[in-house]
Amino acid sequence: MTSIRKVQESPVAEARPGRSLAIDVDRGLTIAFMILVNDGMDSAHTFSQLQHSVWNGMTLTDMVFPNFLFLMGSAVIFAMRRPIREKIPRAIILRRAARRALILFAIGILINVFPTFGWTTMRYFGVLQRIAICYFIAVLFYVYARSFVSIAVTSFGLLLLYWVLLCRTPLPGLGLPGTEVPLLDIHDNLANWLDQACVSLTQTLFHTGRLHHGFRDPEGLLSTIPSVATTLFGLLAGLVMQGEKNREKVWRLLCLAGVTFLAGAGWSFLFPLNKNLWTSSYALVCAGASFLFLAACVELFDIRRIQDRFRLAQAVCRGAVIFGSNAIFAYVFSELGHALMTTLVVHEGALSVTLWQWSYDHGFGIFGAGKIASLGWALTYVGLCFVLNLLLWRRRIFLKI
Repeated sequence: MTSIRKVQESPVAEARPGRSLAIDVDRGLTIAFMILVNDGMDSAHTFSQLQHSVWNGMTLTDMVFPNFLFLMGSAVIFAMRRPIREKIPRAIILRRAARRALILFAIGILINVFPTFGWTTMRYFGVLQRIAICYFIAVLFYVYARSFVSIAVTSFGLLLLYWVLLCRTPLPGLGLPGTEVPLLDIHDNLANWLDQACVSLTQTLFHTGRLHHGFRDPEGLLSTIPSVATTLFGLLAGLVMQGEKNREKVWRLLCLAGVTFLAGAGWSFLFPLNKNLWTSSYALVCAGASFLFLAACVELFDIRRIQDRFRLAQAVCRGAVIFGSNAIFAYVFSELGHALMTTLVVHEGALSVTLWQWSYDHGFGIFGAGKIASLGWALTYVGLCFVLNLLLWRRRIFLKI
């Protein structure tokens, strides 16, 4: 179960005790953007950069989820400092981490079946499920191997392993990718094959299971491997952020950004960027962007303290810290609210539309079904989620799993 903590906090524009302001701002902006891109209208009325790429290639939206995993990895470093310092037994640390991961996984399942609770068509994969798995592996790895080199080697090793599995492993019944089968085919690839096999097994054993897109799932089993690497890159950032001098943090983060981005960009000529498969080149390019954005947050909010000099910067900083203070709650609320509003039906004469569509049509939709109207609707929904987080913040309530 989740617990509710009421604590006395520092001013809104500062990080909570034992945390990093740069990471908190980064997390808040990330969760806000995640809700924004998830809750617009149909693709025909949404700006291309606010949509996921259909297959190969990348948009700004494709960087959001990796950045959240990256920041989660960074936060693990700060969360583990006290247990490590107090020499709490590893078994207890891992038990707590496993408990949290299981709760996150269960909430993810709840989101997938809400509000119809159609258990026979339940989707086991999902965003929170992937977060749960990556979180536990990050804690497990950090508890047993906390050196920068070992984390870096493991990250690149996982990406290399994934490349071998996806591009150099024969696909059962079809042949070798790039020869008998087109490389990274949208239907015929090892990740899809494994996800379909898993769902076929659950349907046989438990009479339930489905994939998000019918024949594939963007949060499938095999692509969890490179997403773990993304989280481990976050661990590297967390180790850098533990340093005492902010200027050194920025330069080290920029170096990591350059190495990972250039490696990913170069690899993309052989192993295309693909968010749906979370290809190794995609993971590296996103890691580069995450290192760069975190470095910018350190420079702007920790070193230059622009929130103390500009009202707009102060508003952004405060809003991001508030949004990030209960990030998982904001995401879960947005997903449950969206699911409910797209299930409930409103009858208008002979027509029946979802509550989501009806609200849009009688709100921003009155100005026309354009991209600006869709963006306005999505921003309004983000604002609603922010208000709920603001109410929790003012009461100094932080929902902790």
